[in-house]
Amino acid sequence: MTAADRFRNALVGAVKPWSVSLDHDQVERLVMHYEAMVETNRTHNLTRVTDPEDAAVRLYADSLALLPWLAELGVTVTRLVDVGTGAGFPAFPLAVACPQLTVMALEARRKKVGFLTETAAACGVGNLATRHVRGEDWTGPADFDLVTFKAVAALADCLAV
Repeated sequence: MTAADRFRNALVGAVKPWSVSLDHDQVERLVMHYEAMVETNRTHNLTRVTDPEDAAVRLYADSLALLPWLAELGVTVTRLVDVGTGAGFPAFPLAVACPQLTVMALEARRKKVGFLTETAAACGVGNLATRHVRGEDWTGPADFDLVTFKAVAALADCLAV
């Protein structure tokens, strides 16, 4: 079984209990992102999580775990900003799973912004925009329904900004 097959199986299995439905095209876009991430990781440190099953669960499914929670709360999100997105988590999986969602991904490291911008274009993910900026320095529009951040700082520090 290839790494892509292992990734696919782990991802679909991880989100199935949450009733998160990904069609074939969405799964393939996530596979493309995963493969690009692993390839780029050989020369640029994007993540330590590269094992197919581990990445599918810890990066991609973890990003999508937000969807059933929002559904349970009855919250509708149309614009999301992801602060400190890194290689694109949770921004990329959410943009793929929810094409009606406008996603802005903020990242301070230029190489990660470049990776995410190129990969989103290659995967045909048009609802994801990137900005090379630290979250606390962002001066763009603040009309987002939801702000996400993962492993950027202590929660109290993130909420204080």
